[in-house]
Amino acid sequence: MVEQYAAERAESDRRGVRRDKAAVVRDQVGPALAASVDPASPQDDPVVAAATAQ
Repeated sequence: MVEQYAAERAESDRRGVRRDKAAVVRDQVGPALAASVDPASPQDDPVVAAATAQ
Protein backbone atom coordinates (compact mmCIF):
# COMPACT_ATOMS: atom_id res chain seq x y z
CA MET A 1 0.00 0.00 0.00
CA VAL A 2 2.86 2.38 0.78
CA GLU A 3 4.40 1.77 -2.63
CA GLN A 4 1.07 2.47 -4.34
CA TYR A 5 0.64 5.73 -2.39
CA ALA A 6 4.19 6.80 -3.26
CA ALA A 7 3.61 6.03 -6.94
CA GLU A 8 0.33 8.00 -6.98
CA ARG A 9 1.98 10.90 -5.21
CA ALA A 10 4.90 10.93 -7.64
CA GLU A 11 2.50 10.90 -10.58
CA SER A 12 0.43 13.76 -9.17
CA ASP A 13 3.61 15.76 -8.50
CA ARG A 14 4.55 15.40 -12.19
CA ARG A 15 1.14 16.75 -13.20
CA GLY A 16 1.68 19.80 -10.99
CA VAL A 17 -1.33 19.32 -8.69
CA ARG A 18 -0.88 17.18 -5.65
CA ARG A 19 -3.66 14.72 -5.07
CA ASP A 20 -4.14 15.82 -1.46
CA LYS A 21 -4.53 19.46 -2.54
CA ALA A 22 -7.15 18.45 -5.07
CA ALA A 23 -9.01 16.63 -2.29
CA VAL A 24 -8.97 19.75 -0.08
CA VAL A 25 -10.46 21.80 -2.90
CA ARG A 26 -13.07 19.17 -3.64
CA ASP A 27 -14.02 18.48 -0.02
CA GLN A 28 -13.72 21.88 1.64
CA VAL A 29 -13.24 24.81 -0.71
CA GLY A 30 -15.93 23.81 -3.20
CA PRO A 31 -18.72 23.56 -0.62
CA ALA A 32 -17.61 26.80 1.07
CA LEU A 33 -17.80 28.64 -2.26
CA ALA A 34 -21.16 27.05 -3.04
CA ALA A 35 -22.45 28.30 0.33
CA SER A 36 -21.17 31.82 -0.51
CA VAL A 37 -18.86 31.86 2.51
CA ASP A 38 -16.58 34.89 2.30
CA PRO A 39 -12.94 33.70 2.31
CA ALA A 40 -12.06 36.73 4.46
CA SER A 41 -14.55 35.81 7.19
CA PRO A 42 -13.43 34.04 10.38
CA GLN A 43 -15.91 31.27 9.55
CA ASP A 44 -13.74 30.29 6.60
CA ASP A 45 -10.38 30.40 8.39
CA PRO A 46 -10.07 26.58 8.66
CA VAL A 47 -10.85 26.15 4.96
CA VAL A 48 -8.32 28.79 3.90
CA ALA A 49 -5.70 27.27 6.23
CA ALA A 50 -6.26 23.79 4.77
CA ALA A 51 -6.08 25.08 1.21
CA THR A 52 -2.86 27.01 1.77
CA ALA A 53 -1.05 24.50 4.02
CA GLN A 54 2.31 23.13 2.84
